[in-house]
Amino acid sequence: MSKARGLADLGNVYSDGALSNRNMVINGAMQVAQRGTSFASGIYQYTLDRWSVGGGHTVSRYTDASGKKWLDATNSNATWFAASQKIENGDYLARNNSVTVSFDWEQVTATAVASVRLFNDIDIDEYINIPEPSVSGRKTITFTVGAISLGSGWLGVGVYNAYATAQSGRFRITNFQLEVGDTATPFEHRSYGQELALCQRYYQKDHIYAQGYQVAPTDLTVMYRHAVDMRASPTLAWLAVSIIQVNVNSGTLGAVPNGDGAKQTRIYLDPTATGSMEYNRAFSLDSEL
Repeated sequence: MSKARGLADLGNVYSDGALSNRNMVINGAMQVAQRGTSFASGIYQYTLDRWSVGGGHTVSRYTDASGKKWLDATNSNATWFAASQKIENGDYLARNNSVTVSFDWEQVTATAVASVRLFNDIDIDEYINIPEPSVSGRKTITFTVGAISLGSGWLGVGVYNAYATAQSGRFRITNFQLEVGDTATPFEHRSYGQELALCQRYYQKDHIYAQGYQVAPTDLTVMYRHAVDMRASPTLAWLAVSIIQVNVNSGTLGAVPNGDGAKQTRIYLDPTATGSMEYNRAFSLDSEL
């Protein structure tokens, strides 16, 4: 790109109203992988942070020779695949605007019809085919968004593949960006710490440790302060067999004092006998859209 073209694009971005915090997509560079880096095929599951997938593909995180990380999707025998994320308040930002999607694309093996999808759960579901999908490189697509409803509270964006019949295919995406305006700017890199904190608003992992002495078996309350404030009160899932579990059953969620479930989680432990008790176990908290 020439300097003149770069300056012209910068002026256009300024007119559109954003010079920083342009990218509405979280984890577009596929840095954060709290759930793991390899996922079996299945309908609708979260994989790399904030990225939900559906269809018959297996998904993994691929790191190339330069260190760049990609979402790698391989289809063995399915008719469709989607990788997308829901952007909180994205519907408000996109309403009556143009929005531009740009991303690095690599087609490892033929993937039939590949497109970018923009959607919510009320009144927008648009697809635009990826230009020259057999050619790897930076892809750019602009959508014109009308007066969409704001009831959903989110805007979805992602890649969608449709096959006429069940067949194989494989592609990779990274440096995924969605920004307001009709101009694609260079990918907005964030540090790993920034990206992790953004992801933890929707999903975070930790472990609980409790130790004490019970005179009589009764519920024991443990308050856990979230790493960052979450989008809403999360759901709790235990992730593995307890490292230590002595005279106590697995914990359950309890009501949070003052209704402040975005900031903290209350976990009830159920001791099974009087005397010493100890509990140590990993868990996740989920408040995805």
